[in-house]
Amino acid sequence: MYPTPLSESSLGVQKSPPAMTSAEMTCVVKSVKIAAGGSCGHTRTSDFDELTKAVLEDAITVYKGHLFTEGAFLEHSEEYDVAVQSFIFICKTWNIQMDIDDDLMKLITQCSSQAHGDCKSKACPLVPLAFGIGMDKPIHDMQNINPIIQMVLNVIWFKNKNDEGAMNPNFLKDRIPLPVIALVFTVIECCLDEWQTRQHVDVQFTAAGYKNKYEEHLKILQEYDKQMKDAGIIPKLHQSLAKQAQKCANIVDKPTAHTVQIDNVDLKAAKKDWEDFDDSNEDKEGNKDED
Repeated sequence: MYPTPLSESSLGVQKSPPAMTSAEMTCVVKSVKIAAGGSCGHTRTSDFDELTKAVLEDAITVYKGHLFTEGAFLEHSEEYDVAVQSFIFICKTWNIQMDIDDDLMKLITQCSSQAHGDCKSKACPLVPLAFGIGMDKPIHDMQNINPIIQMVLNVIWFKNKNDEGAMNPNFLKDRIPLPVIALVFTVIECCLDEWQTRQHVDVQFTAAGYKNKYEEHLKILQEYDKQMKDAGIIPKLHQSLAKQAQKCANIVDKPTAHTVQIDNVDLKAAKKDWEDFDDSNEDKEGNKDED
């Protein structure tokens, strides 16, 4: 019988039993390969036994949460470190001790590009419509930016209770981290870039093409937060996005989330909007729909 995952855990890198459990309570296991890899010799998830696959799957989920909430485009060495942290987080949660295997870490880090692509593919159907592409409206019509931020956030991470944002411990329980908002901006920008000629051209959402743009969006948001600290605009944005995302996911009781430390445009035109922002009307409309 496999160990049952625990509901609470602490993140930390270690190869010995964590302090929260005694050595007697920690199950020491080994990752077991049951196949020799694919046609080119590359390691696959299916090459491992069921327990290792289960740990790997959960570690990938936590790893992707780090990418979304802390830094979407990491250097290779940073990816490896985050993969190790995610793997050990799951081992501690399952109350097991498993060796850190390079093949397993590669399988985790390989999910980065897939995670980026999934974000863009989920947003692509929404962005052209929101910006009036094909309806003789300016592509970069900033009047459309507020609704599409929420729409993209919802469709990528909060479609239902079991979606990544609703379940992942790296998403905070009562606010959306700035790196997530910056990633949403960057995804929207990539989707718009596909229509610059008014004819759709596929643009890959890669680190080479969009890391600098992502970092610029994040920097602007952080600077704006500092400049408008007294007005509290960014905290309002944090909380409003989270509130509507949880509503979209039909989260009645907010899930318990681990506190994640984040180091956390030119949106001066939006200052008045956010100072006067009141989403009670949206809640009333939502309640009418439910009735």
